[in-house]
Amino acid sequence: MRQSKKNQLHIFKLTAKQTFCQKYDFIAIQLNKHQGKEVEDEEEEEEDEEEEEEDEEEGEEEEEEEEEEEEEDEEEGGEEEDEEDEEEKKRMRRRKKRMRRRERRSRKKRMRMRRRKKRMRRGARRG
Repeated sequence: MRQSKKNQLHIFKLTAKQTFCQKYDFIAIQLNKHQGKEVEDEEEEEEDEEEEEEDEEEGEEEEEEEEEEEEEDEEEGGEEEDEEDEEEKKRMRRRKKRMRRRERRSRKKRMRMRRRKKRMRRGARRG
């Protein structure tokens, strides 16, 4: 008789602990979700700002490249060179531009993928 009462008491304590823990976990999850949304919003704003800064930097780089090309064109205008040399230089410039664009695009793509990966990881941790 005593043994069964002890068992019942023990079972009651375990179930009480379990229900308390479940309720506590539920509340903690809800709170984390709420806080997580705020954090995600802030992080997304920061990422947007970073992307805007990158776009501005790229725009500045392109302007600088255009200015350099104009200066080179002016310098070339003063000198008399063969048409083949001029065409070769133009081809080289175009090739350089293409390479820079490719590098920029790939860099942007990598950064986007990193951000996406981070977001996915954060979501997995919170969920």
